Amino acid sequence: MFYLSTPPTPPPLSKTPPRLKLSELYLPNDINLSNSLSIPQNAYRRVPYRCAHQGRRRGGINEYLTSRHSIPMSSEHILTDIYQGICLFHPSIPGYPNAKFPGVALFSEIYQVTGPVARFARSIASAGYIVAAPSSYHDFVPSTPLAYDVPGTDLGNALKAKKTLASYDADSSATIDALLALPTCTGRLGATGMCLGGHLAIRCALDPRISAAVAYFATDLHSATLGANNPDDTLARCKEIKGELVCIHGTLDTHVPPAGRDKIRLKLREAGVVFSWFEVAGAQHAFIRDEMSKGRFDGAVTRVCWGMLEEVFGRVLRTELGERVGGGGEVEHVC
Repeated sequence: MFYLSTPPTPPPLSKTPPRLKLSELYLPNDINLSNSLSIPQNAYRRVPYRCAHQGRRRGGINEYLTSRHSIPMSSEHILTDIYQGICLFHPSIPGYPNAKFPGVALFSEIYQVTGPVARFARSIASAGYIVAAPSSYHDFVPSTPLAYDVPGTDLGNALKAKKTLASYDADSSATIDALLALPTCTGRLGATGMCLGGHLAIRCALDPRISAAVAYFATDLHSATLGANNPDDTLARCKEIKGELVCIHGTLDTHVPPAGRDKIRLKLREAGVVFSWFEVAGAQHAFIRDEMSKGRFDGAVTRVCWGMLEEVFGRVLRTELGERVGGGGEVEHVC
């Protein structure tokens, strides 16, 4: 349905000094860059960057990087914003250069934008959404993904704890702003993420510009342990969520144990959040990560969960629902 075409012109830079000053920028190792299209020199600050998988440095103006992927009849553009470390996955429809799409903020697990996260983003983009995926640890390290091994896990957990809530929130706001600044975005926005990103997706939904969020096995939510100087206030503020929420967990998730899941569900209900709750029997933490280094990927369950995401995003982001009226009220008890 969606094909490769000319990407939109990026919005002009704000006069605010950039938070991120990288001398090098990295992309996930298994993103296959095929060609590049130059954009005006005044659109982005000149910095050299290196594609980690290519092993060579390319200098000069920053470019739109196009990527072909394995989803049939589908591709998207990847714009890497060096100021916030955001990867943009953009769909297009042949013959409709002015097509507009809803936007989705995608927050990664503790390993940043890895191959599995990029493939997840491509899948969402292929369904007709502009996906913006920030690199959470740009404050400390380049935007390269961390490895799914012990050193990578240790570093990811350490940086997760070192990063402040203010920085997480600034990334979320910047990602939303980046989507809304695109002339091809309808202005209807959702959020999703897994692990750390599941928590960040729920936290992103505190922003009233987010109409729907899908959180996969959100960590540190029940324990309020996200970021430096915790406890965090995500659950305490969940009454601020104005959009619809979908929470998905595995029953064997040791990162979010049964008591933790019960706490999250109760807090959301008490706050009056409109949400759906799914616990998958026998699924472990990170069961949608499509690589087998830790033996957790469950393809069958992942397909079911994908349907949940498609349903809520399709209904809420693609449909002009108008303002929600009432909260359901009393339901007649009939057979």
